[in-house]
Amino acid sequence: MNNGFVKLHRSIQSNPEWLSESFTRSQAWIDLILLANHKPGFVRIAGRRIDVGRGQLAWSVVNLANRWRWSKGKVFRSLNEWRNDGRLDHQNIIVTTLITITNYDRYQTVESPDESPDESPDRTPDESPDGHLMDHKQEGKEGTRIRSTPSIPQGGLFGDEQAEAQMVTKRKSEENEAKRRFSDRICAIMHRGAKTKWSDKERKALNKIFPAPEEDISAIEAYYSATIPTQDYRRKEVATLLNNWPGEVDRAKKFIERNGHNNTEGGNDGWGA
Repeated sequence: MNNGFVKLHRSIQSNPEWLSESFTRSQAWIDLILLANHKPGFVRIAGRRIDVGRGQLAWSVVNLANRWRWSKGKVFRSLNEWRNDGRLDHQNIIVTTLITITNYDRYQTVESPDESPDESPDRTPDESPDGHLMDHKQEGKEGTRIRSTPSIPQGGLFGDEQAEAQMVTKRKSEENEAKRRFSDRICAIMHRGAKTKWSDKERKALNKIFPAPEEDISAIEAYYSATIPTQDYRRKEVATLLNNWPGEVDRAKKFIERNGHNNTEGGNDGWGA
């Protein structure tokens, strides 16, 4: 049966299984639809406001590659193919890529008065998904995932102790996951395989700067993906980058202020980092 549509709640993105392994191409396409705003909003990336309309999402190729566990090349090729098929369009916006789902309303059509795919979103008004705002008054940061907090039963024998232990375990798990994603972004910046073993020196340097503000990591991603034909002073080693992080962040932000998106790497396609 190919007629009509099914409701797929955005909360599926919070299910551990959704991000547990490399995405298929079909899953990646569905993920773009789930990540797209259902009404106009905006995000701030590296201090810049990016307006995001209905059916749009502001995600860099680097972040999509990390999320889908793909190479940047595979993301480029897939987005280009979908663009050629008329499924989406794209625009380079300084430090990210603004993607527009061409027929977003077709996927969100209300078939009856009682059916509204975009009603009752899985986020409260003060939550923001991965760089996409559901409320026009909100500000968010790309790459930040907000998960709903599961209810923990209280009371009963050792109920309080058990609840506390569960919360500690949950916080530790979330911290480890956030650190893993952060380290993956560092690897992508330095063109290093995500599975490459980190040295003790590199792990120590990472722990000193983690968690880093999203604005800083986004600025570094934009700076390190830019084309700089001469006087390229960017760091060549992971440990050197991390040990000089504050200075590199300042250098990156100044570079963006001077050059905007004109020197962003991406060849003829004009893609953002």
